[in-house]
Amino acid sequence: MTLESFALHVLNGVSFGSLLFFVASGLTLIFSIMRMVNIAHGSLYLIGGLSGVTAINATGQFWFGLLVGTAVAAALGGIAEFGLLRPVRGSVQRELLLTLGLRWWRCSVGTGWASRPWSAPSWGSRPLPSTAARSPMPTTCSTASRPMPSLDSAWAVARALMTNPSALIMDEPSEGLAPPVIAAIRDRLSALRGTGLSILLVEQNLGLALSMADRIYLLGGTGQTVWDGTPEQLQADTEAMDVHLGV
Repeated sequence: MTLESFALHVLNGVSFGSLLFFVASGLTLIFSIMRMVNIAHGSLYLIGGLSGVTAINATGQFWFGLLVGTAVAAALGGIAEFGLLRPVRGSVQRELLLTLGLRWWRCSVGTGWASRPWSAPSWGSRPLPSTAARSPMPTTCSTASRPMPSLDSAWAVARALMTNPSALIMDEPSEGLAPPVIAAIRDRLSALRGTGLSILLVEQNLGLALSMADRIYLLGGTGQTVWDGTPEQLQADTEAMDVHLGV
């Protein structure tokens, strides 16, 4: 290890430790000293950010979008604080339940927002940086009765859609998820597909793949294509289903 690499690792460790310290200090101040329970504040910031990006795309004005996002986040925070939390201040259980409800509301709003194609906003003559999605959609916000895809999971897809891509690549978005969540993902992907967006889906869930695909490619153990065709052809080819899929 070179001296430069060692110094970089040390500085990264110090930076990460400092970040954890500030987060822990803030949580201690808010929850333990001020006795304020609000686990939805990050959700309100995200809704404000989405509102700001929408305003930028609509007007092309970065500063206007920044003002809109700030105003939306402040307005939602004020409504949550004065309309919901102040009347139950001191009751940790009620504050927790109310802010959990706000987070689940944010999940439904964000999932709907993420289904639309976006245009990459610009600041003057330079495009604002946008990060392409590197992860699928498996993360969920869930309740005891009905899980739903969360904004955390859909946000990676939303970042990619902001660039108006011609294709979206996803790797096993249904892995480890409950059937209701898989159904919600299928509906969302179908909506994206209906906009004309091409989707390359790597998936082991045969039902999801058959319901979504225009064409299917089966890969063997060495990564080579061992069969390709339409979903109807695959369902009719019982030998391929048995040999390659075991069904």
